[in-house]
Amino acid sequence: MDEGLQIPERAAFLRVRHGATRESSALVRNFVGHADEVTGCTVTPDGQRVISASNDQTLKVWDLDSGRLLATFEGHADRVTACVVTPNGHRVVSASDDRTLKAWDLESGRPVATFEGHASRVTACAVAPDGRRVVSASRDKTLKVWDFQRGCA
Repeated sequence: MDEGLQIPERAAFLRVRHGATRESSALVRNFVGHADEVTGCTVTPDGQRVISASNDQTLKVWDLDSGRLLATFEGHADRVTACVVTPNGHRVVSASDDRTLKAWDLESGRPVATFEGHASRVTACAVAPDGRRVVSASRDKTLKVWDFQRGCA
């Protein structure tokens, strides 16, 4: 190919080379659509959807098999740092740099509760296996346990 293009020897650095890829051969698909870094993800218990958290202040819900974007949840005032789905698959909880956790109805996309009380950014969240409690971790050097059912009543 170089001979056909008549590239001078001193311009050899311009030659097209096979680029090495860092993607594993196990990669099935990419989910593209956030406007900023993706900071967390969780899969629904039925394995049908994946929810992603992002520095763009949103959560996105994707079809796991097709990669199609199903919904975008907006409502945090700062970066969303983590997310987790409840064991029954009906709600998703998100943690944010806005110092709150939000619970969202997965079908409607509406927030059903906001948990406030941290003095700094909320960096992680988890739901107990019984779905009754949510635990959050914060840069305020605390973990907090929330009564999920009372907060979403």
